[in-house]
This record gives sequence, structure tokens and C-alpha cells, in this order.
Amino acid sequence: MRSPVGARSLADSMVNGLRDAIGEAEDLSSYTIAELVSDPGLRERLIDMGAGANRVRRLWADAVGPALNLNLGFNAQDGD
Repeated sequence: MRSPVGARSLADSMVNGLRDAIGEAEDLSSYTIAELVSDPGLRERLIDMGAGANRVRRLWADAVGPALNLNLGFNAQDGD
């Protein structure tokens, strides 16, 4: 079975995005939350990490989920 055009690129984007976010989370894990939010440089890294994770979520919501007929549901996003 052949993959759809662009599927490999999409998968690579998701894997790399998750890998980057996890690596940044690991790097930041030695700081307290107070340090992360009070230091401008650390705060920027924290914001960038969240933005990267959100980009992966958007890839899923916009491309992967619909292609597989699997969409993020209400409960997946409501914080419960």
C-alpha cells in the first residue's frame, strides 16, 4: 500500500515537533515554575515550547485526523 502524497512529510513534521517539545520540556524541567515565569529568557522558551506542541496539535486537527476520519473531540480539548 502506498502512502498518500505528503504523508511522510506530515509524519516527519509531527514527530520532529513532538521531539522538539519533549526535549525542551526536559531541558526546562530543572527549573521551578516561579523561575520559568519570572525569568524573561526562560519564559520565552516555555512559550515557544507550548507553541511547538500546539503546532503538532493543529497538524493533527487539520490534516491527520480528518484524513483518518478521527477528529479531536470536545472531551479531548476541554481540560478534563
